[in-house]
This record gives sequence, structure tokens and C-alpha cells, in this order.
Amino acid sequence: MKESIKTYLDTSEDLSNISDQFEEIMDSDQQLTKAEAKKLEQLNDLVRENDHNFSTYISHNTLPEGYKKDSERISRYIMGSNQILDELDQAIDDMVEHMSEGDFSETEIESLMNKNKSVNGREQKKIESFLDDKNIDTKAFGRKS
Repeated sequence: MKESIKTYLDTSEDLSNISDQFEEIMDSDQQLTKAEAKKLEQLNDLVRENDHNFSTYISHNTLPEGYKKDSERISRYIMGSNQILDELDQAIDDMVEHMSEGDFSETEIESLMNKNKSVNGREQKKIESFLDDKNIDTKAFGRKS
């Protein structure tokens, strides 16, 4: 189970890092090429697939004692975080597509964040504590691996 959690979190972190490279291109006011846009779309599909596969794995298997609650917490947190990022990207795309001026208001950002109550500092601390307790070394959350 330790290896499954590590694989899920490391894969999630790796996909996030790759996504960040595309974000840097877009943030520099450069347009993505059609090939890059297709790769970004495939990357987003892989993120959703990774989340779905881990969620399915933990819901369809008997987990060792002391892993079920925190595995579900990890799944909710990562999926929620990915959903928030996806919705934020979509809102930015909509703003750009409609040539809207201005920035997001704090209210709009808070609204996105409040949609998923499982993505917050307290939940992250609980996850990190679980990872420490179970001695799970991962790239996620700026940790060791």
C-alpha cells in the first residue's frame, strides 16, 4: 500500500511539474502551438486518469489497517486540488477568450477554493503526518523523494 500511495503522489507531482512548464509558456504571453496544446490536453487527461485509478483502487480493495481513512483523504485532497486548478485555468481561458479586462477578484478565487473543503492547510498537514508516520517517501508536498 505504501508503494501505491507513493506512486500516486509521485505521478501526480510529476504531471503537475510538466503542466507548470506549459503554464510558463502561456504566462509569457506566447501562444501554445497546436502540438503543445494537444500535449497539454493529453496531460490533463493523464491527471484525471491518475486520480480516477487511485480512487478506484482504494475503493475496490481491502486496505491494510490504518490506511483506509488517510488514503481516502489523500485521494480527495489531490483530486480536489486538481479540480480547483482545472477550474481556475478554465476561468482564465474564458477571460482571455472574451477579451475581458482585469484580474480575478479575491471573491472569485475564494469561491473556487470553497468549492472543495478538503483542500486546505489542515488537510495537507494531516496527509504529511500520515506520510511521516507510515514512512512514505514522496515528491509530493515538497518532500524528500
